[in-house]
Amino acid sequence: MMMGRREETMRSILVAGFGAVALFASSAAHAELPVIDGANLVNTAKTVVQGAQQISQLAQQLESMKQQLATAQQTYESLTHAPTGALGSFSSQFNVTALRNVLPQGATTLGPVLNGTNLGAMGSMGQQYANQNRIYQPQANDFAAQQMTTNANSIAGVQALANQLFFSASQHINVIQSLEGELTTAPDTKTVGDIQARMATEQTYIAAQQVQAQSVQTWQAAQVRNVEEQNTEAQRQNIDDVLAQDASSSNGS
Repeated sequence: MMMGRREETMRSILVAGFGAVALFASSAAHAELPVIDGANLVNTAKTVVQGAQQISQLAQQLESMKQQLATAQQTYESLTHAPTGALGSFSSQFNVTALRNVLPQGATTLGPVLNGTNLGAMGSMGQQYANQNRIYQPQANDFAAQQMTTNANSIAGVQALANQLFFSASQHINVIQSLEGELTTAPDTKTVGDIQARMATEQTYIAAQQVQAQSVQTWQAAQVRNVEEQNTEAQRQNIDDVLAQDASSSNGS
């Protein structure tokens, strides 16, 4: 009986020992596996997502900056490029004395044209009008004949001046109309500004020539009055000559 109890006791101890060993081995095996922290894993995922979003935003900002740079470059080029070929052509064609300043310069040159003593400043045009207007050329050289010739030349000179002014104004108007057409196809603000500046220049020339025409008109009106005064003086001179002859005859008798 005693031997049986001892065997059972030994068995129990052995079973308990094997169980402890198995439990220890199992614990040791589990201890070798890595421990995963769920909270850290979630934070890491969030960081990765946020980083991707930041990269996407930076890419969008970079694209926007590229577009802004392209726009700024286009704006710079539109503000600094040279005038268009059409404007350059207008400048070369119309920036000439014959269109910019058609009247003779200075009173010493213009005066003889208006008073009819010399049409040389108008070239062949003044003489052409004089020939067209004339129906009779005085043959004598008296005062009346001289007045008739100078008056005819004065009229011809004014006609030549008016023709030059009219031609120049017509050319400027043609330029302005052409520039208006260029405005409809202007590619940028710089070109629009160049065209508008050119139009303003042409309008300024037209306004200046209007002042010149008014000055010529005033001068011609004064010349007409001067001829009337000269005729009146000539008539008075004739009267005084007759009176002087009568007085001389009376004294002699």
